[in-house]
Amino acid sequence: MLIAEKGTMGVGSSRMSGVNNVALWTGTQASPYVPFVNIAPIVAGTNGISPIFLTTVGVTGGIGIDLKNWVKKIGDDGKPLLNNDGNAVLEQKYSVETGTVLTINSKTAKLYSEDGSEELVDIADSFTPQKLEFMKAGGSYAIVFGKKLQSFACETLGVELKSVFAPSKEITRDGKGLTAVEKIFNANALGVAADKPLHAGSDVRVKVNIVGSQDTTGLMTSQELEAMAATVLSPTVDGAYQSGCHTASVWDTKAQANTPRLMAFMN
Repeated sequence: MLIAEKGTMGVGSSRMSGVNNVALWTGTQASPYVPFVNIAPIVAGTNGISPIFLTTVGVTGGIGIDLKNWVKKIGDDGKPLLNNDGNAVLEQKYSVETGTVLTINSKTAKLYSEDGSEELVDIADSFTPQKLEFMKAGGSYAIVFGKKLQSFACETLGVELKSVFAPSKEITRDGKGLTAVEKIFNANALGVAADKPLHAGSDVRVKVNIVGSQDTTGLMTSQELEAMAATVLSPTVDGAYQSGCHTASVWDTKAQANTPRLMAFMN
């Protein structure tokens, strides 16, 4: 397990390459024929994991853990102690120094000491039904493509969709409005049981007809399409775009000319 000590794991935008770099240390090789691409790393942060990085860990079938081993120190009056700057004083509940052996129990969704005698922290958030499904499948791609194929087949054949995948997670908050993203999400949700609008935190199938990206531009785009053995952009997609605003991916004159050509050729 790689740990970000006293910080949040995965802060930054280059999350896919970042997760792969972590996986090169603690993960497994995705394919014997593709060098330097690993999946399923185990990563943790003593102050959590940034949501976007944690999502990408799930994409690769890995385990992301919030260790929660630094907590506010409580005084005799039952209130948190503050330092001279007015910030809470933190104390370490348990050590994660280099060489520390920890035991992850995926059945109880808890983190234990080496011999399993001491329960250190509840890690149920790392083992939701959806995340366990990704782990079993070696990443989310197989699950996402499987759901897409099943939804398409049921719609084409005119039969009821009976999912064999992890159950949907539907979260509704009475009296709360919807953000712009939540409105789009609700308008395109598939197979929803609730008769009320869903809010952030829900996990259901959604119909997608526009695919856009601001990060995977230039050479990264062609590499990702090649990695998926993609030869065409799906005719069911109404539109796809690349904004070209991520300069880290070498959005030079050549890439600006060739990326639209690639997308046009694949369509």
